[in-house]
Amino acid sequence: MIAFIFDLVLFFLTKSRINSVSGGSATMGIGIWLTLAAWICLFFAGCFYGLGRCCIRRRPRDRDWQNKDGPGAENGFAEQMRLDAVKAEADRKARQKQGE
Repeated sequence: MIAFIFDLVLFFLTKSRINSVSGGSATMGIGIWLTLAAWICLFFAGCFYGLGRCCIRRRPRDRDWQNKDGPGAENGFAEQMRLDAVKAEADRKARQKQGE
């Protein structure tokens, strides 16, 4: 917003000098309107970010939401994956032993 105000002030100062010196005319260009559009986009982005941070929560509020059994405990998915890997390794060794 400050950049937009700065652009407007500089434009009107420049326009007044051009009109007083040469009698020409100056018109607002696309740059001023692009600055305004950028400020509007940034404003809405900030609003949506704040709304998302305050109102939308996907995780439970407790700090230890992954470790339900206390600090240092593995979550259920990781424990299941570990057990599956141990079982697959035992099956591989059993098949290898039968082949010998």
